[in-house]
Amino acid sequence: MLAKIEELQAVLPLIKHHHESFDGNGFPDSLAGDAIPLGARLITIADFIEKSARSVEQNRADFAIINAKYHAGTILDPNLVSKFNGITRTLYYEGKKSGGTAEVEVGPYDLVPGMTVLRDVMSGTGVLLLQAGNVLDLSAVALIRTHYRKSPPPHGIFIKLVDE
Repeated sequence: MLAKIEELQAVLPLIKHHHESFDGNGFPDSLAGDAIPLGARLITIADFIEKSARSVEQNRADFAIINAKYHAGTILDPNLVSKFNGITRTLYYEGKKSGGTAEVEVGPYDLVPGMTVLRDVMSGTGVLLLQAGNVLDLSAVALIRTHYRKSPPPHGIFIKLVDE
């Protein structure tokens, strides 16, 4: 569609490849690493951070940054992710001091291994699934998702975010 607009010829590869993954599992051409145009890698990170930040109610910057760090090396370029910390904190500034600990409430499908649970995780029927302070691994994430699907409680899971 944009190929006929001469002024946009230089950005066509960026648009085409912004769904490529750093590990080669993206599309349309399964490019990996530096084979993906730099601009496309930057667009991918910006889009990923935006979607992550918009998926939670509070502590948007913290959640987006921790989520981007988790996906660095697979979906996102690990050499570029940290370059977005400052702009992410600026865009999603919520007036809290740096160096502190905060919590964010997320849904079961926003959980990723490595997150620390700040409050006990209970199923909708009152079964204790995970105690506060535990660090999520793949099996804990699967357990929570299974129980939340069967008997969802009236709230999400509270995870700990540490401001660097």
